[in-house]
Amino acid sequence: MATLACGADEILLHHLLAKRGILDLARAANLNAVVWTVDDPKWLSRARIVGLRALMTNNPAKMLQSLRQGF
Repeated sequence: MATLACGADEILLHHLLAKRGILDLARAANLNAVVWTVDDPKWLSRARIVGLRALMTNNPAKMLQSLRQGF
């Protein structure tokens, strides 16, 4: 895997590619997963379930408000 060969410890995935199988492979390779560009608050609960390191968004205020509301 080229990601590991260059010494990376993190993988950034477009939200359409962030499927369970790919995330499991990343975890098995000790790669933290970051998903971009996520503007739907539903991703907040998904991020917790699959153990994402971070989400990138175009609307941080909306996502923070959703977090505060317990989404």
